[in-house]
Amino acid sequence: MLEDTMQATLPKMVHGVRVADIGQGSEAIRILGIRWLDAGSAAKDVDGMKAEEGDFINMELAVAYRAKDTTSKGIRGRSANAHLLMEFFVSGGMVIPVWVDLTGFLATIRVRFQLTPNPPFLSMMTLTLLGLPKVTMKCTPLAKNFLNVMDVPGLNSWLQSSINLAVQEYVAPRSLNMDLKTILMGRPKMDTDAVGVVVLTVRRAEGFKEGDDGKLLKSSEGQKGDAYVAIGWSKWGKPLWSTRYARVM
Repeated sequence: MLEDTMQATLPKMVHGVRVADIGQGSEAIRILGIRWLDAGSAAKDVDGMKAEEGDFINMELAVAYRAKDTTSKGIRGRSANAHLLMEFFVSGGMVIPVWVDLTGFLATIRVRFQLTPNPPFLSMMTLTLLGLPKVTMKCTPLAKNFLNVMDVPGLNSWLQSSINLAVQEYVAPRSLNMDLKTILMGRPKMDTDAVGVVVLTVRRAEGFKEGDDGKLLKSSEGQKGDAYVAIGWSKWGKPLWSTRYARVM
């Protein structure tokens, strides 16, 4: 979701972005307070949570997160806090890795748990945010040669706005549903692993540029010819896989 949001608002100098890694670290989220809500409200729509049938527990929670201070500059030390490793694709085929530390988080949420008589005793969970969470973060480019290429304060504000757009999908009256029973108990694998072959036949190709300064072939019309194609599978403009160059005969 974060990739989709950022891809739609990329600066001109950035052609693509990818979340290469995400970790919650070893610092736990703190629960500042819990307020019990009337269980009978599950039978009617309340603050973005739609009415449902069954036995429910409703509560409102205030949660917070604060990164612990660390003087380590290595990846192991940085990984102690919640973090993202992002890769920005810029001109010239260069990739700039950026380490994003989550330094603070404050949110108020309302949660509804559906109870079941059998383990794990929890079924569906409905979660909604009461307003946008307050999130603070710190961005650090990992490539020293590119420290002056990207405006780090500007990167912080852009990433902050992207997170707000992504999280806004779960702010009341919208909500997020999660199947806790499946998450806690697991389920048998339903998808199959398959390896297939894609066959592409080029019937006609026009408009190729002239060849390079190396060995050149001349067509019957006396024009230079050194044509080739590369077939790739991409997502949001980023190549995920591509063939070797195939020369067109």
